[in-house]
Amino acid sequence: MTHPIAPMVIRGNVITDNLIEVGGRGGDLTFLTPDAHAYLDQLPLGNPARLADLYELTFGDILDYAEALGERLDFATNQYLQEACALSYHTSPVTPTMIKGTYMGLRNMLSRAAITEAVESTVGIKYLEGWVKQKLIDGTDLEVRCFGARTLHIVAG
Repeated sequence: MTHPIAPMVIRGNVITDNLIEVGGRGGDLTFLTPDAHAYLDQLPLGNPARLADLYELTFGDILDYAEALGERLDFATNQYLQEACALSYHTSPVTPTMIKGTYMGLRNMLSRAAITEAVESTVGIKYLEGWVKQKLIDGTDLEVRCFGARTLHIVAG
């Protein structure tokens, strides 16, 4: 059996070279993935200014992208999602029914309504869109804004 490949994605670039073999949880599966050491210089870890262009995106832009992605994550028609789900059966400590349910729910998690509700009820959209002026009870004026993480690690399975 050929080893499945888990690509690395950095700022929209899909990377599938400099592969190394890694083991999945439980030892039932090994897969290939790019050696992260070869790409550290491409990650904006050391200089947050390398993320400045992301602050030009509006929350609406992000919703548009998430919605378009969600439309493509229909478990019944997306063979890549089905393959990922099948591989997850070998690596996840939960039951196949739970795993499949998670994959089937991805589409709904990326709906405009679900994301808007989650963001508004936790962070507040206005804090993502720019600096928000506030006055504390002692009269102190301040401005607050959310800043994103410099990396996102999505665990397969």
